[in-house]
Amino acid sequence: MIFDIGAGPQVHLHPGAASWSALIAARFSKLDDRGRTFRAELGLDPARPVVMSGHQPQFWHPGILAKLMTLQTVVQRSRAESRGAAQAVWLVVDHDETATGVRYPVVDRSGVVAARTLAMDGGSGESSTSGAMSRTETLTHVPLARRAATPSLSMPRLASGERFGAPGVEPGLERIVEAMRRHASEPNIARQIAKASLDCVCDDPADLPKIVFATDIARTTLMREMLASMASEPERCIMAYNAAAAAHPSARVASLAMGDDPELPVWRIAQAKGSTRRPARAAMLAGDRGATAVAAGEFVPRAILLTGMMRLAGCDLFIHGLGGGGSGGGAAAEDEGGYDAITTRWLRDWLNVEIGPLAVATATLRLRMTTDRPVITPFQVAHAQWLAHAAEHRPELLNDHDGAQQRASAVATLTQLRHRRDPASRATKAAAYRDLHRTLAAARSRHSNELSAMRSAAEAAASRRSEAELLADRTWASPMYEPAQIAELRSTIDSAFGGA
Repeated sequence: MIFDIGAGPQVHLHPGAASWSALIAARFSKLDDRGRTFRAELGLDPARPVVMSGHQPQFWHPGILAKLMTLQTVVQRSRAESRGAAQAVWLVVDHDETATGVRYPVVDRSGVVAARTLAMDGGSGESSTSGAMSRTETLTHVPLARRAATPSLSMPRLASGERFGAPGVEPGLERIVEAMRRHASEPNIARQIAKASLDCVCDDPADLPKIVFATDIARTTLMREMLASMASEPERCIMAYNAAAAAHPSARVASLAMGDDPELPVWRIAQAKGSTRRPARAAMLAGDRGATAVAAGEFVPRAILLTGMMRLAGCDLFIHGLGGGGSGGGAAAEDEGGYDAITTRWLRDWLNVEIGPLAVATATLRLRMTTDRPVITPFQVAHAQWLAHAAEHRPELLNDHDGAQQRASAVATLTQLRHRRDPASRATKAAAYRDLHRTLAAARSRHSNELSAMRSAAEAAASRRSEAELLADRTWASPMYEPAQIAELRSTIDSAFGGA
């Protein structure tokens, strides 16, 4: 049978698509020399508006793909307008420690759906049924920009009797393997995956956005200015940062450490292969050694500073997902839980600057899983477990009318007298408590077979919890979705912008 949890892609855009062009134009009209210099140093055209989005180097799920598609649609729309074509820019967070493996679903010989991992070292990961929690192990604290590219990659091999879990999985994995091989000469695995992932979802080279790598920002004039401001007043910088983080607790951004040598919102990463990243401290910027490290490009902005610099000088609209932009986006993002609300407040309080607008684009799309067994959802698993437990305490769930009435009478007495401590009330409550337990024991005896069946059903459902999570998972890599599904996602986004 085909498992299809949704009728089609569910796309979320905020603010309304009709307002995006005006946001871009208004911000671009304020572009100053700092912005023009920064954009030129990143290889962008300072004479054209910039629309930006991005992610870590991964083969992204459709929620991230929706950001790229929206970015492309907005830029294509600008070409049809008289305001001049915007530039599409994809920011790759290559100093992240993200796992590089690609999870894919299989159906084993017994018909159970499980997750495997295609590791980027050319091997195949262990079989797993742990759902979204299964990930290729990362090298401890070594960012992807300091790891070697994968020289070769092979398709995973299935055991006898196994098959891939959805129609698009095998051709999708083939595209991933081919794209990784095509970019095997890249200087590191971050660039290899970044370019391979774009190849897998952009059939026309004209649709490829300009790529900017986060580590390239390290040697820009703006980065040196930011570091100089931090070095001159680290306490003020960090206090403003921590206050902004505390004002938006739902974003779950940790405070920076104060003390004698304050922590900065910057990573320090040496240039050599295999170098680890570590939080930068104020003392690292001091003296000749600090100047040498700055000149060598060893300081790279962490998440809040990274998007802050882009919204300050690098782009005229930044497209986030829900994590960065929150469920609202635009001006509302300050109250909607996105981490970039911290950025807006921090840079306003620290540097007295207003950064550019952001928007939100994301989508939910699920693989059409194939399984030989009746489908069970996470809700059904939870309900079966709840019913098995609750039925032992609520006779009405067993259609036991008499037991339900007797239970209700005892509970009503206990509720009415719950705050009474006099001897008569205590005696009445004790009798009601005994009646309640006699009633429940009798009901359990009368319905022992039904209760046993409920417990068995709950145990069977629990044994398939991980399978249910895999069937409902929305985070499989986009190349493994069927072309018709991706086309429908593209069409849905285009339609929101008037069929661009």
